[in-house]
Amino acid sequence: MAPNFHPDDKAYQFAKWVTEECLDVGIDWADPESLINKRSIPVTYFLEYPVTPNIEIKKQAGDEGVAGCCVDYDIEGSGVWVPCLILSASKLFTILVAGYNHPTQVPRHRVLLLDEHPRQYAKSLHKALRDRERAETFLRYNVYVENMPTADLPPLVCDLCLSDLLLRMRCHQTQWEISRILSSALNSKSLAKFGDGGETRDEAAASDSAECV
Repeated sequence: MAPNFHPDDKAYQFAKWVTEECLDVGIDWADPESLINKRSIPVTYFLEYPVTPNIEIKKQAGDEGVAGCCVDYDIEGSGVWVPCLILSASKLFTILVAGYNHPTQVPRHRVLLLDEHPRQYAKSLHKALRDRERAETFLRYNVYVENMPTADLPPLVCDLCLSDLLLRMRCHQTQWEISRILSSALNSKSLAKFGDGGETRDEAAASDSAECV
């Protein structure tokens, strides 16, 4: 049986506060098309604040949960911050939303305790969304490179020119640096010559110096 939950005015004011702080940094939970509501990599992976609280410690004697606020979505995907009762917390938070009869589970970025600070939370969430966009761009680039058709394309340079180019590069940079640059550009693990059991950067530099003399 779900516990009885009757939020007070403080909880509703807190929900309004969280909403305003999020809007101040450009996070609109009510817009189904906004970045925060985008179906992508879970933003929780990039969130640095806040840590998962120990709900059992925060419970008062006789209480079944801790008062907080969470994002509740309607059928159209529009979210709104509302009071809730936090029953437990781990990877997902088990909560009872005000006006509901059954508990539900939500990720960390969609719930706050009343003793947490909305402004700090909003800034951290805003940073997490930027970090997620950068990660998506990087992943998208790697997918493009890995799936780029090359079978029917003519070579950009002849083998002799390429060998000469690499030789001249080795005379100005260490092999470790070249390998890192090529590995990044071509997205090929096979170019990671200096992995476990390979040359160290110092050994590569010594080898390059010998070749360039």
